[in-house]
Amino acid sequence: MGILATLFCCIILSACNNFTTPNAKQDVKISWIDFIQFNDIKYYCSMDPAEIKFTKDDLDKELFRVKFNVADNIHESGYKIKNGDAAFLPVNTEVYSVKGYNSNFCLAAYNKWGDLTVYFAHTNAKAQKGEELLDIKDKVESISIQSEINQKELALISDPQVINKMVDMILKAPIDTNQRNSSERYYINFNLKKGISFSCWYTFDGRVLSMGISLPLEFGEIIEKAVGK
Repeated sequence: MGILATLFCCIILSACNNFTTPNAKQDVKISWIDFIQFNDIKYYCSMDPAEIKFTKDDLDKELFRVKFNVADNIHESGYKIKNGDAAFLPVNTEVYSVKGYNSNFCLAAYNKWGDLTVYFAHTNAKAQKGEELLDIKDKVESISIQSEINQKELALISDPQVINKMVDMILKAPIDTNQRNSSERYYINFNLKKGISFSCWYTFDGRVLSMGISLPLEFGEIIEKAVGK
């Protein structure tokens, strides 16, 4: 399912490349977030390749190869993202599933500098609940809560019981992609097995994660307690 690529305004942790492409005709700029699309699922990179601890031995099957590089070729808003598109990966780049993770959640590829890069599902029109988007059950080792302003860590949740409770709420929660941004939010960094992690923001007003997962009040209460509010 095509999704309008008008100046991606969804903000994720700026660990990956975020370049600006000038438009000579209209004198405007398009800022692309590092993404790939496969099987109508849009995946975002939210992890610095330098922090990835797994190796090529953790890669599973080659699923597809990049068909189109958006940043180098699209300079006007309104382009509809298609399967096989990537923001920055060169055409013909091999994209793999990751051992131990559902490919609907996590993919990996080597970027043009030869660094292993991980992409996590952000938008899947078929997903109705968190568990249909995120493959994180029994895989979260810790949860870091960070400031939106400077990404400073405000709290680290490592208690397995608390982690399991938060993950359970996320997986059971409905997805509503029409949720709006809130004035107060934190970045939530999920540190997973195999030394990988993914980040998203959590808004207090809407009690929602950035991919549209609508969470109960108790989830926000856990965060508030952790950061000392």
